Amino acid sequence: MNHTDVITKITNATKDIPNIRALFLSGSFGNGMNDEYSDIDFIMVAANGA
Repeated sequence: MNHTDVITKITNATKDIPNIRALFLSGSFGNGMNDEYSDIDFIMVAANGA
């Protein structure tokens, strides 16, 4: 599975969960500076905190 597949899978798995208000892709993928060694960083905003 490549990075794009993982990002798509996580996005699809969380999009219908009501307590998740937002999901941001950050780090090197978020700013377009990723390469084959980059990890995937997300910032998740939940309705009631952590």
